[in-house]
Amino acid sequence: MAAIRKRYLNWIDYCFKYNKIEAMIATYERSVHPLGSENIWTIPEGVFKIKVDAPMEKCTPRKPKNHRSKSTTDSKGKIRRGRCKKYGYNMKICRNSPFWKQKNQLKKLLDFSMIDVDT
Repeated sequence: MAAIRKRYLNWIDYCFKYNKIEAMIATYERSVHPLGSENIWTIPEGVFKIKVDAPMEKCTPRKPKNHRSKSTTDSKGKIRRGRCKKYGYNMKICRNSPFWKQKNQLKKLLDFSMIDVDT
């Protein structure tokens, strides 16, 4: 629009024909009559027998997964925490992690502050 204005051209010449006023007037010049209730419709027998289903869903395109067939000798292996070298849990639930230490210290501070000193 800025380039058209700078060259002093008519912007209507660059507008798509369906966006013009004449096309909008032509669209709404005929009147549409309501059909009424479904009880008075006359539906042909051939059309009435046609069963219309919802369209089939398409999978979105993506990289296919590699499905490696696992043998019976493959084992899952045990989860082991790298910092404390103990088996059976990982970093999220390790009680020796800095997160749990901070949480325990904060809990001790809060418990200490709730003790009534006056009694």
